[in-house]
Amino acid sequence: MVRTPRIPIAGLCCFFVGIVGMRFTATTHAPAISGIFIIALAVPSIYYLTRWVGIARGVAIVGLLGSLSLVIEGSAILTGVPYGEFQYTGALGPRLFDAVPGIVAFAYLPLLFGSVAMAGHVWRGVPWRFVASGALFLVAIDSVLDPAIVHAGLWAWKTEGAYYGVPLINFIGWAATGTVYTALFFLMVRRPLRSHRTVPISIASSLMLILPLWTGYLLREMLIVPGCLGIALSLALGMTYVRQADWASNSP
Repeated sequence: MVRTPRIPIAGLCCFFVGIVGMRFTATTHAPAISGIFIIALAVPSIYYLTRWVGIARGVAIVGLLGSLSLVIEGSAILTGVPYGEFQYTGALGPRLFDAVPGIVAFAYLPLLFGSVAMAGHVWRGVPWRFVASGALFLVAIDSVLDPAIVHAGLWAWKTEGAYYGVPLINFIGWAATGTVYTALFFLMVRRPLRSHRTVPISIASSLMLILPLWTGYLLREMLIVPGCLGIALSLALGMTYVRQADWASNSP
């Protein structure tokens, strides 16, 4: 079993940074700053993923699912499928094929890894339950992050939706693509899952920083519904972390 890092306190610090320090101006929107920040937040989960499944398998997972996320985001921008028609601002750096910022792959992966880490604690050896719960966690996470990021001006839909500017089709798309991503992840980690029967919560490390950070921002900006959902998800992650850490410390 991979021992989890001691990150709940770091997550709590991120929450207060979100309340006090998250400001979006021309300076903070500088693409280089945004790119470095996104990659830095993704590193913990990628590191612990490779510790769990090995470097070769970990690189394969990051490469495949990161590339797939770029393709699907590009499809949404060009065709509106599956998330609805939206556009990125220039804050996230150069765009591949004038559509998707390359940094998006590193922004998406921590969300996926956090979701499958949670799914690994409820699947009880049933593959469809792993896939369904992973997709559900992804939709819940997106329900927190999209309102915050739209409010911050990092992207916007051509037709604003009722949920803090986010349209319903976006969540339908996240449910569909989340099912695909989670199923692919499951297929690529079947052997480690057979050995450990769960996904180490350490691969959710990045999400345990990202969620509190944006939750603090949401609450400061009085976006109450996604802010409260962010608190609930952050607490669920933290409690799962504590339970697994206690189990590991008491194992022979």
